Amino acid sequence: MTSDIDQATRTQCLDIRTMSWPKEIGDVIGVNLDEMLPELKLVDEIIGFVTEEAVKETGLREGIPVIIHISE
Repeated sequence: MTSDIDQATRTQCLDIRTMSWPKEIGDVIGVNLDEMLPELKLVDEIIGFVTEEAVKETGLREGIPVIIHISE
């Protein structure tokens, strides 16, 4: 699972200086945020490509880049 940086900032749990989940907050609440929360990506980062299986389900062309952007 991934999330874009924009969505991550809305959690108010993101360290905006490092653009990562802060270990300190995880320590306070007793969890490893890197394991619990999604991997962070840039809003326009390619995270994969449409697969043959997705083609069958969606009708899209195989190989189209899939980007992380989820914000409106």
